[in-house]
Amino acid sequence: KKRKKNEYSALEKELDVLVSRYVRLRDGKCVCCESTGEPNCGHYVPRGKARLRWDLRNCNQQCWPCNVRHRHWPNFYASAMRRIYSEETMKELDALAELPTWKWTYADLLKIRDDIRERYDKLKARSLYAGVYRI
Repeated sequence: KKRKKNEYSALEKELDVLVSRYVRLRDGKCVCCESTGEPNCGHYVPRGKARLRWDLRNCNQQCWPCNVRHRHWPNFYASAMRRIYSEETMKELDALAELPTWKWTYADLLKIRDDIRERYDKLKARSLYAGVYRI
């Protein structure tokens, strides 16, 4: 079934919000400077590369100043990424970024949304459990 453009855009926006919430809950602080203020969902490979826009390895919490800094000095974020992910993961993200333009189908976006929503719900439940029973 052919979807209207606004349905597709609405699903993209929903995914952006969901990924941002997931990343901020998962990371809890800026991956670059460890600040907890002004949390943003930073993309190692710019989100304009649709293939990686919602890839959770590509998305990490950054404070607003570090997210802006990344735009001008990408090595700043890359060094933080190397502390978190393997060199293989970094190479894979870089290789995926070089592939031709990608357009997700509506069905693909629904699958991505459902997967991230499930991950978010599990992480949130674990976080709530840890907060209530913290020793």
